Parts: sequence; C-alpha cells; structure tokens
Amino acid sequence: MRIAIVCLLALTASPLIRCQNHRVVKGPDAVTAPLGSNATFKCVVENAELRWTIDDLPISLDAEELWEQAALPVNGFFRGEFWSNSTITAATLLVSASVQNNGTVFGCAAFGGFGYPQDFSPNVSLTVFGLPLAPGEVEVVGERVHQLRVTWTPPFSLPGELISYSLLVTDEATGFTSSLGPLNDTNFTHQISERQALDCHLYSFSAFSLNDVGLSLNSSSSTPALHPSDPTDLFSSLSYSGTGE
Repeated sequence: MRIAIVCLLALTASPLIRCQNHRVVKGPDAVTAPLGSNATFKCVVENAELRWTIDDLPISLDAEELWEQAALPVNGFFRGEFWSNSTITAATLLVSASVQNNGTVFGCAAFGGFGYPQDFSPNVSLTVFGLPLAPGEVEVVGERVHQLRVTWTPPFSLPGELISYSLLVTDEATGFTSSLGPLNDTNFTHQISERQALDCHLYSFSAFSLNDVGLSLNSSSSTPALHPSDPTDLFSSLSYSGTGE
C-alpha cells in the first residue's frame, strides 16, 4: 500500500505543521450479480479526493446515472477537505451487470493535495451470471394420445455459460416419470409410443434448467395434464410457456 504524508507549514505567529494521511480507508469488495441488475461498489478514503478506476484506468462517469452521493462529483471524483483532520469521503459506484462488464476489474484511489494518487485499493472484479431462465416452450401435438409429440426449445442464456436441461414426462395416473436429458441441443422432439401411452391417462411435461456455476436454482414449466376421454379424440396444438422462478 502506498501512502504519502504531506506536511504543510502554516506561516502564522507560531509555526504549525499539519501532516495528513491520504489513504483508502476501505476499498470495494468483489461483486457477483445476476445479468441485468446493478452491481454496487463502495469505497471510503480519508483526507483525499476519491477517484474510481476500471481496468486500472481512471474513469469519469455521469453523475445522474452512475453515482450515489450527497456531494456533487468534480471531473469524475469527489473532493474532500484535504487539510482538515479525519475527513472521510465515501462514494458508491453503480455499474450495470451486463455481458460486456463480466470480468471487469474495479478499484479506487486516494488523491493527495498535489493531484497525484497517494493510495490505491486492491482491484476487485465483477462476475455476472445468468438467472435460472424459464426453460422455454413445451409443445404437445398429435392426433391421438399415443401419437403425442413433445417439442422443446431452450431459451437464450448468457453467452459462454453452459446451462443443462432435462425434460420430464409424467404419467399422472401411475406417477411414473421418465427423464429425457440432460439436453443441450437447440431443440428437442420426443414422441410417445403407442406402447407407452395408455388410454385415459393424464400426461404432463416439465423442463428444468440448471446453471453450471451453481448460482442459479432450478426452474420449471409444465403443460396442463392431458386427459383424453376417448382415444379417438383429435388433439389440436397445445403449448405452454413457463415464466421460471
């Protein structure tokens, strides 16, 4: 940690030397945030101007959009009272948790009275992760119960992030569930055979998604249960889109 002690000689009747530490009292913490949210970084400096850095470069940000602070920023940083004891300047930086900002490094610096950085916080990173998205549309089509087909398309996810899916088919009458997956294809089609499909049984279909980094919970969606009263009934297209949790 680099700390500079600046001493001022006050030319008064009795000489007075005032020494000040220009330091970062508390640097920001690393943030893990869901895609589309705001990531919050906080920094506190003492007897210094506070300036933020992104990837080790000073930044100048729009006060209305990116800063939360009672005092107004000056050229992208906040001014403190340099030569008064125990003056603490705090600031909060809000950054959009977007794909572009994933892995970006943030830090803050304390600037002394001569306009040079005197102390730096350790750099911390922003990690963006995808939410447990709704697993996409599950469509059931067919002319007879034993010819039902299940077509499923996974949703968009955070680029570079592996999300696995499973499709479950449940016979509501017997409780028997068969799992189709894990699926990582762009789409999937499954046809229930005549041997599997029983007349007048209820069938429901569910899709589940799971984030590979373990930060997301499972989400699911299901079609309404299908109950053909007559095996010769014709089925029109039936679809259901889940919203996730």
